[in-house]
Amino acid sequence: MAMETANSAVAPLPIVQTEGDNILWSQLVTELSRHYEGTLKVVFPAELDERTDSWFRAIEDYNFRAELRYSFDEMKPILSKPELLFLFVFKGELPEIVVLGYTNPNEPDRVFRLDTFAINKRGKGIGHIVMDFLVKWARAKQYLAITLDTEETDEKGIRLQRFYEKHKFVVVAREPNGDITMKCSLVEPSPALPASTPPASVPPADAPPDNPPPANAPPANTPPTQSQPVTTPPSTTPPAPAGPPPASTPPPATALIATATLPATTTPPLTTASATTTPAVTRPSDTSDSSSK
Repeated sequence: MAMETANSAVAPLPIVQTEGDNILWSQLVTELSRHYEGTLKVVFPAELDERTDSWFRAIEDYNFRAELRYSFDEMKPILSKPELLFLFVFKGELPEIVVLGYTNPNEPDRVFRLDTFAINKRGKGIGHIVMDFLVKWARAKQYLAITLDTEETDEKGIRLQRFYEKHKFVVVAREPNGDITMKCSLVEPSPALPASTPPASVPPADAPPDNPPPANAPPANTPPTQSQPVTTPPSTTPPAPAGPPPASTPPPATALIATATLPATTTPPLTTASATTTPAVTRPSDTSDSSSK
């Protein structure tokens, strides 16, 4: 991609997007403000003009090598894509973050294509925060997946694939030059149904027993009837001789159980592990925290 400087003589290109009133982006600014000093704001450009192009180019030049940068003319068809998301996060008057994506018209399902994702501030976990919000936003927009292009490892040795894998992206295509296409499914898997246990078979009431007795065996446990009276023979045991009454048994001693009040066990407070910072890159780039194209 050849680098080109925006010409003020070129007519501005209107940009149609409706995300300016989405409260989610205000929440993103609140979350990011913990990692930046100064005032942050989100800007949704209304047109591609010289000023917007200069914002985009300032982040591109910092994050992407020359062959990956978009020219002004190359930006035009991208900004005409359906359901466009194009935003900058500014710190004061300087753009720090850019996100560019759209609904992928080449997918049969509703899929969001993350075309460009770049962040100037590195090593602070900013990429993870923004990616978490992008996934949340895409779900709210009822997308079924997010796709992007990146590299397994860039020329600086940064493992870009690993960053996206932490956000549940998987590789769906791989080029010989190391470029990869990754996809994050936003469809929650259905809970697994418990395995059903077949009911135990109950034999019918008139079924014969498994082990019938032999034909000549006497019936077992035949209760006495009137025709078969049962007599108890007299006992032949002589009565016990009279003797002194048995000695009285002393009452049992009461068992004493020692009790003690144990001091309450104090559970140590849980320690929240800090997030690991890993570079995020869509669109093969030179950035170490987040970029994507």
